[in-house]
Amino acid sequence: MKKPTYSGKCACGAVSYTVQAAAIGVIDYRRTDGEKTHEHPMLAVEREHLSVNSEEALCWEDVSSEGRQGVCRRCNARLFRYPNHSNKLLIAVGTLDGRQYLHEYLRRPQD
Repeated sequence: MKKPTYSGKCACGAVSYTVQAAAIGVIDYRRTDGEKTHEHPMLAVEREHLSVNSEEALCWEDVSSEGRQGVCRRCNARLFRYPNHSNKLLIAVGTLDGRQYLHEYLRRPQD
């Protein structure tokens, strides 16, 4: 059985990526900046399946004691979250090409 392929890129196109593996699912990721809380859907995959086509344009930043984020050096788009002590990678669904993730999101239990 062929594994699904997800692909995407940042807003300016400097960082593009592919993931050739089944998604674990879509989660609602919450982060707090001071008094503001931000929530957005992220596609969870095994990190080893990520292939970044332009590593020089990608910057990994420590964002908290909880993990790191992958950001485009040119347009500052936040593409990935990599929690510490985990082999899971979270991909911002807004960076995915098309609507590949939608079936995963709709399949999950609703709140």
